[in-house]
Order: sequence, then structure tokens, then C-alpha cells
Amino acid sequence: MPGGPAFQHNCANSATVQTVAFYKDHEGVVHLKGRYDSCSSTGAVAFQLPPGYRPASGETLQFPLASAGAGAVVAIDGSGISPSMDGAVLCGAGTCFLSGITFRAVT
Repeated sequence: MPGGPAFQHNCANSATVQTVAFYKDHEGVVHLKGRYDSCSSTGAVAFQLPPGYRPASGETLQFPLASAGAGAVVAIDGSGISPSMDGAVLCGAGTCFLSGITFRAVT
């Protein structure tokens, strides 16, 4: 469902900034916002986007996470490898900024 995610692996909204949320516009583009942290480990799945809000099957999207240094990314999994990874949002840093991330969803 659109709105705030059901966090996994102890991830939570950061206390000092926008809460994490997502929505899909009338053109089928998914928009993410907010910041999360406190995950049990770096790279843990923070939450999963619901069907209709995910990348194409077989496609994993990566977005640079400039605040975390070279090579750190936010990844959105559409690989279809397993149900526990479908639509997974994860990043390679302790604090993950999602604002400004957009992509076309497969419906």
C-alpha cells in the first residue's frame, strides 16, 4: 500500500528528518522520500515495496548515495530471486537517504 513502509531488520525512520514514504504518480513513476537508519546490519533489507511499486522482474536498480562516499548505493530489487527480496529496498550505509529516488514501476 502507498505511504509508509513496514520496516524489517530493526530499520526505522530517522528521528530528525522526513519519515520514509513512497507513492506512485499517474504516470506509473514511484517516488521515495525520507531517511532511515538503525538497521541490524549495513545492506540489510529495510523494507519491501508492494507489487505494482517494484522495478521490472530481473532488474535491480541502483542509485548513488553520495552522503556515504564513493560506491555506496541504494538498491531496489526486482530480480525475482526470492519472495523475501522482491521489491526490497536496501543500502550500503548506516543512514540511508531516499528523497529524490524515482523509477518507473511495472504494474
